[in-house]
Amino acid sequence: MQSLLSPDTFEFLARYFIAGWLFLSTRNWWVRGQTPKPNEVLFEAITLSLINQLISLATVRNIASFISLDEDSTAFLLLEVVAQPILLGSLIGWIAVQNKLPDGIRRLFMPALTPVNSPFQFALDQLPGPTYMILSFEDGRVVYGLFSINSFANMENNLGSVYFEETYTFDPPDGSWQPTGRGAWINMVGLQTVEFIPQEDF
Repeated sequence: MQSLLSPDTFEFLARYFIAGWLFLSTRNWWVRGQTPKPNEVLFEAITLSLINQLISLATVRNIASFISLDEDSTAFLLLEVVAQPILLGSLIGWIAVQNKLPDGIRRLFMPALTPVNSPFQFALDQLPGPTYMILSFEDGRVVYGLFSINSFANMENNLGSVYFEETYTFDPPDGSWQPTGRGAWINMVGLQTVEFIPQEDF
C-alpha cells in the first residue's frame, strides 16, 4: 500500500491516465454525442496521455526551458498533465464541432470506435432550444410533442423513452396542432422517424 502512495506512482498515474482523462473530458464537453463507452475510457485516456506527452516535447518543455522551470518541479508536472491537456481538449473539441477535423486527425484524437450516444440522443444534445417533434412509429402511430426545459429523454441499449411536457393532436384540414394540456411519457420501441421543428419555425 505504501508503494501505491509514493510520488513515483502518482507521477506515473498523472502522466499516463490523469492527463488523458482531462484531455478526454474537456474534448467531450464539445462533442457530447461522440463520447466513448465506459469500457473505452481507459483506452482513450492512455492514448491521449501519450499524445499529450509527445506534444509536450515541442511545447511544455520549450516553455519550461524559456522560463528556466525545473522539469522535476511540481509546476512543470501541472503544466504538462493539467494545463496542456485541458487546452488541447478544448482546441480539438472546438475544431471537431466546426467539422474542420480531417478524418485521420479525428481518428487520432477520437480513437474510440463506437459513440456512447444514439443518433437520437446526439440530435437532442444539439437542439438550440425548445423544439416541436413528430415521432412516427412502425405500427402507424404518430406522436406530436414539445421537447423543452421540462422534458426528458433516456436512452439505454439503443432503446429508450422520451417525456414531452406538452402533447398535441393534429388537425388535418388546416394542418394545425391543438394542445392537449397534458404531458406524456413515450416508449420509443418501434420508432421509425423523428422530425425536429424549432419553436421559432413553428
